[in-house]
Amino acid sequence: LYVIEDWAWAHFGYPAQDAAHRGVAPLSALIVELMIVAGRRPRMIAGVEVGQFSTIVRRGEADLRPDRFNLSTQLDPVGQEMVDRVRGVRSLA
Repeated sequence: LYVIEDWAWAHFGYPAQDAAHRGVAPLSALIVELMIVAGRRPRMIAGVEVGQFSTIVRRGEADLRPDRFNLSTQLDPVGQEMVDRVRGVRSLA
């Protein structure tokens, strides 16, 4: 299991409006990416459970090499476009 805490920080108003956080990609983009890959490749990601303050990711049974694995390469064109749009947001204020 992997736990991602405070994934929704960019959607609470503050600190997303803080100058120090402008231009920082929100963790919610990663959560969307994980959900898409879980739907497409359940042997890689067995499940994603999203809550208000944390997201739990269950690793699948696939034998993945950490030095070669890239989550983004597992996206289909529609998923890639969605993630690119979210990551393309430069200013959240």
